[in-house]
Amino acid sequence: MIKLALRNCLRNKKRTIVTGLSVILAVFVVLLIMSFMYSCFDQLAENERKYTTGDIRIRNKKYNEFESLMPIQFYIENYSELKAELLNRSTIKSVESVLSLSSSLYRDGKLENMAIYGADIGSVYINEDTILYEGRFVENGAREVMATPIFLKQHSLSLGDSVTCLFKTTSGGTNAATFKIVGVVGYLNSEMNGNLLITTSDALAPLIRINDGALELHLWLNEGVDEESELAKLKELLSDRELDVQSWSEISWIAPVLPLYDIMIIIIDALFFFIASTLVFNTMMMSTLERKKELATMIAIGFSRRYIMILLVIEGLIISFIASTISAIGSIILIDIFGVVGIDLTGFGIEAVEGWGFPNILYTHLAAWIYPAVIIAEMAISAIATILATMRVRKLEVASSLREEA
Repeated sequence: MIKLALRNCLRNKKRTIVTGLSVILAVFVVLLIMSFMYSCFDQLAENERKYTTGDIRIRNKKYNEFESLMPIQFYIENYSELKAELLNRSTIKSVESVLSLSSSLYRDGKLENMAIYGADIGSVYINEDTILYEGRFVENGAREVMATPIFLKQHSLSLGDSVTCLFKTTSGGTNAATFKIVGVVGYLNSEMNGNLLITTSDALAPLIRINDGALELHLWLNEGVDEESELAKLKELLSDRELDVQSWSEISWIAPVLPLYDIMIIIIDALFFFIASTLVFNTMMMSTLERKKELATMIAIGFSRRYIMILLVIEGLIISFIASTISAIGSIILIDIFGVVGIDLTGFGIEAVEGWGFPNILYTHLAAWIYPAVIIAEMAISAIATILATMRVRKLEVASSLREEA
């Protein structure tokens, strides 16, 4: 029966190709949509961890209480000593100091709002993952900044220009400093590509009168370290100090959503899968119904109706399996390519959701088990479509069908 089914598929190449193309299109669309959605959620979580908290974040407790006022007077003191103490733990890979400040740009007697970050060289803000459009990275302790393209455009500045920034100090006063723009940079996180300057913590800390201190520390754990266990130990270790220690999952807005996002994606993908599968369903149905004369002839020469129904289902499964496999292979290749070169999302309204941490460049991926799962699901839909169509074989009037097609 399988040989006969294969022969029937090859005999009517046009029908087989049309049916196969509908399956290829449906599987291709579903796999790409699933890849984009999974990748976007994963990169959202990764960006939140990389640019906002690290694995574990440490702050002064009072800073958290009045965070909306940006109370920089409540900073972490004795930073060098604390950093050395933390790095002595075998569980901690690195400790990064971060200074995030609202500031003002002084130009032509006017003040223009902006933000400035101070970070360690080698941190996610100043490392090989930072996109360097022009110029170079800042040097440690130097009065140099890197600017985002949006900052330069908004303030009509360019690489090599000098900018004067005003800061609120920890004592409640105001300080000013002039920096040279030595680089134009971008980040994979849309939130980091706004009206922003980046410099080193060593250059920024003295200007706001923080001596050997930091506003917050981002801790990165070694691979394989249990985050909850290490968090509990750090809270106990630092319990005698006025420090707030939290994991990224306690701080992040997306962390509570992560257990549900698989369900959300499955529901959304099921909707797209249903829409795409209607094409397959209709094609398989029409392909079967158009064969009335052929089916009537088979019944006339002695084939049982049950045999014909099974034969048609096998033909549908063969076409669906081959087409789905071809589509899955093509999807794997395309998803892997996008996983390396990325997809630039800046033209798709990412700027409109600035602050959510959406990726500017999406690097796609998809779990290996999803490919065979989609193939099996598509084969099931093809089988259902064929079975519903072949139900008419039971009621097929052989003589009238042969006369109609004569």
